Parts: sequence; C-alpha cells; structure tokens
Amino acid sequence: MYLLRLQAIVNGQPQINKQVAVYYADGNTPAVLYSPTTEVAIGNQLKTDASGFIIFKIVSLTTLTFRTLTGLTLSPAAYSLYTDSSTPTPLPPLNTEIQLPCAETIIAGQVVSIDPILNQFRLASAAVGSDITKVVGVALQSGNVGQVIRVVTNDIFYSATFNFTYPAPIFLGANGKLTQNPTGLAFRQQIGVAVSPTQFNIQIGLPIKRL
Repeated sequence: MYLLRLQAIVNGQPQINKQVAVYYADGNTPAVLYSPTTEVAIGNQLKTDASGFIIFKIVSLTTLTFRTLTGLTLSPAAYSLYTDSSTPTPLPPLNTEIQLPCAETIIAGQVVSIDPILNQFRLASAAVGSDITKVVGVALQSGNVGQVIRVVTNDIFYSATFNFTYPAPIFLGANGKLTQNPTGLAFRQQIGVAVSPTQFNIQIGLPIKRL
C-alpha cells in the first residue's frame, strides 16, 4: 500500500481547507482510499490542509483526479491530481526514523537521501533532476563523513536559526537546504509546514517535476 500526500490545485492555486472528492482517471469513478494511519477504507471525500494537501493510502499507483465540493455541488470538471507516469519510491511509514553513516558533512535540519552504493546519507537537492523521488527525510543531528546520524520523516523540528513565514509550506531547495521559494529548481517537493518562525512540522510530500 502506498502513502500519498498530494496538493489539490485549480488554475495554479492550491485549494486550502476545501472539501474535495478523489476519482480515478475517468473523473467519475470514486477512488478507493484508505486511512494513512489505520489502513481502514475511507470515503473518497477529504478536506485539504492549510497548504492545500490531502493525505491517504492507496493499494496501487494509478492516475487520480479530483473535484472541488461546495455543499452538495461538485465542480463540473475533474482536475488532475496525480499521474503515474513514473513509479515513485513509496514513502516510509509515518514516524519512521533511519540511522546511517554520513557520506558527506550534514547539518541538522538539512534534507537527505541515501546513496545507493554506499548505503549512507547524502544531501538531497531539488536543483538536481536525478534526485527526484530520492528524499528520505530530515536530519535530526549533524555529522561528518562516517558518523551515524538520525533522520526522520515525520516530526517537529526546531532551530533558532530559522526565520520562516508561517503558516506556510517549506520545500526542498539546493544542497539539502530548506526554502519557502522553490522557483527555478528542477522539481518541487514539500518537506513540511512552518508552524512558527523557528519550527516546522516535517511532512514529506511527493515531488513534482518542473516542465
């Protein structure tokens, strides 16, 4: 089963705190969705969060669409939500912690991937197209080459050095850095939501390739 966190966008604008209904590619067949925590089947109508995202689990990766819901009225057209043009790496379960050595110097709060040859952490970068689907989490600790550090996929992270606009999404930038301005990068991937100027809720989203 796959954990998906997708942003509902209409005319370039995220649908914030809106009711949406999720369908398969035809735009008419309700999608079979499951709770992200209990894996119990749920309805196809969900409410987006403060960043316009919905989260659920699905048995297999397939093209999904959505319709906005106002009262009992659905939008006449179904908007694209997710297209399975390439199979992404399934997200780890919620509250997963990974411990591995560093392949390079990593600072707490930076976003990392795993080097497939060394099986060690390295910095992820949204400026590098080949890093798409490779993000595994945020470093809780700093470490030099060879040192083992902890990386999480779901947590609250604090640093006095942050100066976030909040509440607002936080994205992967270049070389493991966090940014709230993801323009000009090879792909866009939300890493979490700022809940104060100095802390954010880690919520790893799916990457969106820049066209």
